[in-house]
Amino acid sequence: MVPFVRNKEVELARLFHNLGTGLQLIGGHVYTITIRVADGSHNWTAPFNITFVTEFIDFVAEEQAIRDLCAVYAAAHGDQDEDTLTKVWLSDESKDIFTAWAFWAGTFEKNEGTKAVSKAWVGIFRLRGGKMNVDITYIAIDSRGKEAVLRGTYDWGNQKGDLIAALKKDNKGWKIRAIDYTDGRFGTQIKTLVAPAHIFEKIVKISFKNDIQPILAERCAIPGCHAALGARGLNLNQYDTFKKGGNGGAAFIPGNGKDSLVVKRIDGGGMPPIPPSLNAEQVQLFIDWIDEGAVNN
Repeated sequence: MVPFVRNKEVELARLFHNLGTGLQLIGGHVYTITIRVADGSHNWTAPFNITFVTEFIDFVAEEQAIRDLCAVYAAAHGDQDEDTLTKVWLSDESKDIFTAWAFWAGTFEKNEGTKAVSKAWVGIFRLRGGKMNVDITYIAIDSRGKEAVLRGTYDWGNQKGDLIAALKKDNKGWKIRAIDYTDGRFGTQIKTLVAPAHIFEKIVKISFKNDIQPILAERCAIPGCHAALGARGLNLNQYDTFKKGGNGGAAFIPGNGKDSLVVKRIDGGGMPPIPPSLNAEQVQLFIDWIDEGAVNN
């Protein structure tokens, strides 16, 4: 039995915390708990019943609600709709409500509180415009379905980069608490959610444009090798000619990286002929890209 001071809610909360530490409580079951109260002059015990209620949370629906909120937020940028932007944010003047920005000159700005966040959009819209696109790559939701963290990439006019957002659910639904557009260059503005109950994480595919083509351009598609009218009829200047292959046949077999000719040549097959050889990470990029379908992405 755990002693506590009568009529003190904080002590009662501590009692339930201590009880829950060593018990496995099942929702819907009734438990009889006996407590001992000591107020300095009297001691007494009293049994009482507690029913623990299990709340079902549809995390798939919660994730979709967060996605819908993000879509409204992005659309409001294109419309320069300050009223809608204000509505999707939590209304509070706490420092926990903020936007963090990094500007062209490398300066850092943080707007704290709902009023400051709303006011900041007036100035931002003078500098930036156009449709905003947000690609969500990660969503984590806590076990209560009340807090979430979202990560993604965005492009807005001539501005693009990474973002991380903290969200909170009130009695009207999900709202944005904070957004950091600085990609961590000025420290951690939004903390990672500890032990989330639900996680969505997008599997980012290997990109021909961003991952494969730069290697080809630097090490392969150079004069005297596999540029235009290249050696053995293989031109690696662009995707279409790479896909076509050369005198030796197809350069790759979509879905089968390890058996593709290009992988056999760069993985111990003497290509590129000028040192250094491609490292293991670069070779794996080719294997993964081909295994994923070798698309022109």
